[in-house]
Amino acid sequence: MRAKLYDAETDWETKEGEIMSELGIPTPDGQTLRYAEIQEIDNPDSGDFGKYPFPVLYHGTWKTNEYFDEGELVDWDPNWFLSSIIPPE
Repeated sequence: MRAKLYDAETDWETKEGEIMSELGIPTPDGQTLRYAEIQEIDNPDSGDFGKYPFPVLYHGTWKTNEYFDEGELVDWDPNWFLSSIIPPE
């Protein structure tokens, strides 16, 4: 999986709103209420400490890669978080 890193929480939230609108979230049946939960990179050893990764999916119902410039994306780094956060699939 890839991610777009945002410096500000408000920028992440704005993008999530745009993605949710494009994908029809929340779904009418109420099964899907959000695209993702915001997470701040909390590993101080990461060069991305303090940033907010937005998960970008390339397949499935919630495929979102077409809404991003590929050159702005980075690989999802499991070392971003001190806690065990599982990225969406």
